[in-house]
Amino acid sequence: LDTNISSWLFLTQPKLDLFTGRLNFTLNPFSCGTANFSLFLVDSGALDGSSKASIAHSVSIRVLPVDHAPDFEVRTIRIYENGGTVETVLVQNIAPYGFQALTGHCLDRSEQSLTFSLEIEPSGLVLFSSYPTFSLNGSKGVLIFKLQNYSYGIVHGMISAQGRGGMTSKNFSMEIAPTNDIPTFLLNLTLTTIEVSQATGYHEFPHFVYDIAPGPKNEYHQKLTFFISQQSNPTLLFSGPSISLDGT
Repeated sequence: LDTNISSWLFLTQPKLDLFTGRLNFTLNPFSCGTANFSLFLVDSGALDGSSKASIAHSVSIRVLPVDHAPDFEVRTIRIYENGGTVETVLVQNIAPYGFQALTGHCLDRSEQSLTFSLEIEPSGLVLFSSYPTFSLNGSKGVLIFKLQNYSYGIVHGMISAQGRGGMTSKNFSMEIAPTNDIPTFLLNLTLTTIEVSQATGYHEFPHFVYDIAPGPKNEYHQKLTFFISQQSNPTLLFSGPSISLDGT
């Protein structure tokens, strides 16, 4: 018996029952290949004390490969809004015949090509400029998409791999996290230099600034506060200056 092959092809080695002539063995469920062995019969207990063997016969046990469904791991993705076009690994450690098949040996198995399909739940599509695509890069699968600006939320989907041995589908989730954009305002250019007379007390200038915004629409819940820094002559003014949120 070819012990090199039989060590991983069989869980229990081939045996022949002397009385029934029945051959029995137990296969490793995830191994395939051909084991060659010689079969001969030996006697014992002869009156002259000799022992003789019959003519040897060559026998082969060929274990044919069976296609198993593929398997893979999916990653949980977290990215930030306003990222433009994104390429990120979604699938890794792709096993064309499943992870259990990696524990065995199968020299006669042909390569199995896989076809991946992607589904995104409709509620998450509003976060993309176009439908995401999926492509293979070696043993990894890459998700490619372009984000809508100023949009964030959770996306749920399913990725499936189809091979000759069946299909494996797995759910995944992707978080598009919000980022804090800078607040904006415009300065009234006619008031960049203000002249007032001495000892005239309190002064107020409406619309000193305008178009005050905390950022895009999804940040309108934020609170704003104006700060004035680098005042060159602080002793000149009794109080202030200050700017209110109506631009005064």
